[in-house]
Amino acid sequence: GRAAAGEDVGAELAELEDPELVADAALAEKEAEARAAAREEEGGEEAPDPYGRDGTRDSDEDYEGEQDSEGSQGGGGGGPPLPPACTMDEVIPRAPFHVMLTCYTLFERDSPEQRADRAFLEKWRWSHLIMDEAHALKNRLAARTTRLRRVANATRRRIMMTGTPLQNDLAELQNLLHFLLPQVFAEQGIEDLAEMLADESEIAKLTARMKALLGPFVLRRLKTEVAGQLTNKEHRVEFLPMAAEQAKLYQESVARYRAALPGRAGKERDKERDRGGEKSDKQVEKFLRTLGAKRINHMFTHLRKIAQHPLLVRHRFDEARVDRVAALAHERALFSGNATPKRVREELLSYSDYSLHAFCYNAGPDFAEFLLSSEQLHSSSKFVFLAKLLPRLKAAGSRPLIFSQWTAVLDVMEWLMDELQLPYVRMDGSTAVEERLATVDRFNNCPEVFAFLLSTRAGGQGLNLVGADTVILHDVDFNPQIDRQAEDRCHRLGQTKPVTVYRLVTEGSVDQNIYDLSQRKLKLDAAVLDGITTTSTKVGETAA
Repeated sequence: GRAAAGEDVGAELAELEDPELVADAALAEKEAEARAAAREEEGGEEAPDPYGRDGTRDSDEDYEGEQDSEGSQGGGGGGPPLPPACTMDEVIPRAPFHVMLTCYTLFERDSPEQRADRAFLEKWRWSHLIMDEAHALKNRLAARTTRLRRVANATRRRIMMTGTPLQNDLAELQNLLHFLLPQVFAEQGIEDLAEMLADESEIAKLTARMKALLGPFVLRRLKTEVAGQLTNKEHRVEFLPMAAEQAKLYQESVARYRAALPGRAGKERDKERDRGGEKSDKQVEKFLRTLGAKRINHMFTHLRKIAQHPLLVRHRFDEARVDRVAALAHERALFSGNATPKRVREELLSYSDYSLHAFCYNAGPDFAEFLLSSEQLHSSSKFVFLAKLLPRLKAAGSRPLIFSQWTAVLDVMEWLMDELQLPYVRMDGSTAVEERLATVDRFNNCPEVFAFLLSTRAGGQGLNLVGADTVILHDVDFNPQIDRQAEDRCHRLGQTKPVTVYRLVTEGSVDQNIYDLSQRKLKLDAAVLDGITTTSTKVGETAA
């Protein structure tokens, strides 16, 4: 049976599966995403929208989101005094439009052209600023948010539309409210909220307070209001015990990280284990914190990879085997002419088992002896499950969308699909914009294409994939709203079949703790948003 969050999931794994440490890893991942977003905003590469940001493939009648659609309204009054601004006619006499459409990327990049465009928009005193997918503004310090706020300061009314106003915590929701009405929801209040969230005893009070505050500002359109036009959706969570090789590798990794506990901490932990006792969670946490956040995040990520598939790390290819591959690769000049044997070896040592297998496969018959076998492909409990499920779905006439956060998982998944002789298409962040439309149309219009492999971030939003009737979430996200968006690629208006959603969770691993954490976030979302204003009530009233 599965272990509940916060309970012992096995003495051997306890210190790396403590829920608080999972939360720390989630925070580290969140900070990494924020840094990546900052790089994107300063001109880094960003995965393009599925249809080049034109949105033409979703009709106006499509309803987005399993979650509730929120519309928040705030007046420009209540913010700082309006700066000097001119009307549209003063900038462009008789402006030939009533509405200006733009996208968030204009406020993320910092090229001279985009700076000029932003300055142009800031000159106008807009009547309304309508922000779709407003959760994109949840980080109040992001360049996107601070730059758009300059335009918002000169608008009379602000309207936010989002299906996921609460994705991770109350502080993000407070950030949205501050953007909406900065004088009502002061910035200092956000800092106070962050301090209060650190005290678990305050969370229930904060939840009730936030729910009361939201009432006057939120209109909700629940999916139940269009339920008559939607097919049924069934959820199945599959808790899968690790395969034998997978469990052995996982436990060896935990033991290795335990041995890395510095000095006295590691010795004390070993003594306690020899006595048959257990260190308290607080002590274990203290020991691990001494390793540093980066090191813990590396450990956590390594364990997450094993929980998905052992081939995502390197263990089958020991150093002796890699040395042989490297020597042959250097002899065949498979790397650049300047690559020394040492550099080739160092490069290959950084590869996972699957990456080394793929390298040898593509290198030709001289490397055939190094290829992995089908047995290694089935060394993951999730792949064992899929190897049984997918042929059943094919026989029943179903077509699945298979999501993973890891493009490396999709790489291994392609091997499985080829072995099962199941036709598929694939889309991830590297798929060119011009190819995305053709790939989506091919899947929706060609029943002979059985499955669609997608990365959760690149393919989880904006796509209409009603050609599928099954969603398989190979790995769960720290942010449950990301997974809910992925579900709705096929459970939407236009779907004619019942939809089944499978969530695969590796039991007794950090994978399970991430799932438990995501469920707590959904409960917080429900506690704050359930029962407040719906579209059937007037603004300012609270639904019973």
